[in-house]
Amino acid sequence: MKRKYPSKTGLVTFTLLLSFASCKKSDPSIEKSNPISQREAKIKGNLDSLYQYAQQIYLWNEQLPALESFKPDRFFDSSTANEIDLYKNEIFAFSRFAVNPVNNIPFEYLSPNPGRTKYSSLIEIGAVSSGSKTINTSDNNFGLAFAGTADNQIRVLYVDPNSSAGIAGLKRGQKVININGKKAEASADYYNLISAALNDPGLAITVETVQDNPSSAKTYQLSNRPYTTNPVLKSVILEENAKKIGYISYRSFTAEDNSRQYLDPIFGQFAAADVAELIIDLRYNSGGYQNTSKYLANKIIPQSANGQLMFTEIYNKLMQNGKANLLANQPLLGYGNEPIYVNGKIATLMDIDYSPGGNKNLFEKEGPLLHVKKVSFIVSSQTASASELLINVLKPYLDVKIVGVSADGNTAVRTYGKPVGFFDIKIDKYKVYLAMYQDKNANNEGDFYEGMPAEISTADDTTVDFGDTNDPALRAIVSGITTAVSGNKRTNSSGTVQNNKYILPVNQLNGLIKTSFKFKPMLKQ
Repeated sequence: MKRKYPSKTGLVTFTLLLSFASCKKSDPSIEKSNPISQREAKIKGNLDSLYQYAQQIYLWNEQLPALESFKPDRFFDSSTANEIDLYKNEIFAFSRFAVNPVNNIPFEYLSPNPGRTKYSSLIEIGAVSSGSKTINTSDNNFGLAFAGTADNQIRVLYVDPNSSAGIAGLKRGQKVININGKKAEASADYYNLISAALNDPGLAITVETVQDNPSSAKTYQLSNRPYTTNPVLKSVILEENAKKIGYISYRSFTAEDNSRQYLDPIFGQFAAADVAELIIDLRYNSGGYQNTSKYLANKIIPQSANGQLMFTEIYNKLMQNGKANLLANQPLLGYGNEPIYVNGKIATLMDIDYSPGGNKNLFEKEGPLLHVKKVSFIVSSQTASASELLINVLKPYLDVKIVGVSADGNTAVRTYGKPVGFFDIKIDKYKVYLAMYQDKNANNEGDFYEGMPAEISTADDTTVDFGDTNDPALRAIVSGITTAVSGNKRTNSSGTVQNNKYILPVNQLNGLIKTSFKFKPMLKQ
C-alpha cells in the first residue's frame, strides 16, 4: 500500500510492517514434562494470538467469551495439512458469538454457505497482492469469466479490456462454441474443463462474433500473461428522451491510482456531454479499497455537497478509547518500506485515532462533472462492501435508485450486505482481516447486514453486452420503470428465465479495505 504524506485533512496512507506481531503466552514446547513439536507450538501460539487480537479489535468484541473459556488451543489438529484452515475454523467459531439482536442470527452468518464467515478471514502474505499497480490480482491471466445458461450454452460473462482476451476483441454476451476444441455445454464437467483451461499457458476459444449467427464463428488464440487490471468493463453515453445518461460497468474497487487512470477520462467525457444522470453497473463488484469508493463518490457528488459529511467509521469502544494495546505490536511502514516516525519513535497502529470524531469522512468534490442529480445502480447478490458504501454515502444527497439482477430472473435481489470494513493485522505469515468497524452515512444509516433491497429485480441477461439497452436492468432504468415501483418487484427478461451458472475468478479478496488513517491528536510525524 502506497504511503501518502499528510494532506490538509491529516490523512496518511501506510503499509503495515511485515513483522511478527503475535501476543503468545509462554511456549509450552519448552516444558520437558509436555514436549510438543515446533509446528504445534507455533500454530497454538498463533491461535492464541488471533483470539487475543479479536478480543480487542473485533467490532463485536464485547460478545466474545474470555480466553480461558474459548480455549483457542482446541483448534489445533495435527492431521490438518494446511494450517490456514485451523485459523479459519477459529475465526468461524468466535464469529458465532457475535449475534445481531435484530434477528438473533450471527452478524457473520452466510446463508448460501453457513459453514463460512461472511466478513472475517485471513490470507497468506503474497497470496493476493495489494500493490497499487493492481496486476490482475483477482483474475486468471486470460481476464475472462463465463456463464452457463439454462439452454445449455456457455456465454462470455465479462472480459478485462487489458487482458489478452480483451485485446483480441472478446466481449460479454458472445456465445462460446468450443474451448480448446471441446464443444461448449452447460455442465459440471465443462465448468471443470474451463477452470483447468484458465490455468494453462494458452487457450483457444471459438465464439460467435455476431449474435445467433453460426457463420460468424471465430477462433482466438489467447496467452496466459500478466496484465494491469482495468476495472472499467464498459462506458458509454446513452441518449434517451432528449437526455444524456452516463453508463459505467465497474467491476472492482482497485487501488485508487489504478482506478483513477481509467475513470478520470470517462468523467471528463460525461462532463463535456453535460450528463446529469448516471448508471453505475456494480453487478459483479464485490468491493475493494475504501479510498477508491471515496474517490468515486467525490467524482459523482454535485458541487453543492462539497464539504458535507460522507460517512463515519464506528469502531468498538476499546478501540475508540485507545485501549487496544496489542496494536502496539503492529508497526507501520511508508513508501519504500521505510519506518514512519511519530514523536521520535516508530509509529504503530496504536498511534491511530479510532474515535468517531477522528473518523468522519467529508466530501471533497473533484472533477468537472458538477451537476449530477440522479444515480441508478445495477446490483446483484455479489455486490458488496465498497460498492455498498458508495451507494449508501450518496443516498442523503442524490436521487439514488437500485435495480437488481439475478441468475434466474425471478428473485427479489438484495446486495451482499457488508457494511463493515477492516485493515490487515499481521500474525506470523498471515494477514488477518477481522470485521473492525461499521460505516454509517450522513443520515446515520448503515445497518444493511442483510443487504440493500433492489427496488426492481430482473434477469441478468448474459446474451447482451454491457451498456446495451436490451439488457433488462438497463432497459428498466432508461424507460423509467423504477420510478413507478414501490418496494421489490420481480420481472423476467423478455419472459425468459436464464438460470445462469457463473464461472468467476476465485483468487480474490472481497471486502472494504482501509489504507488511510489519522494519527491521534498531539502526535507529530
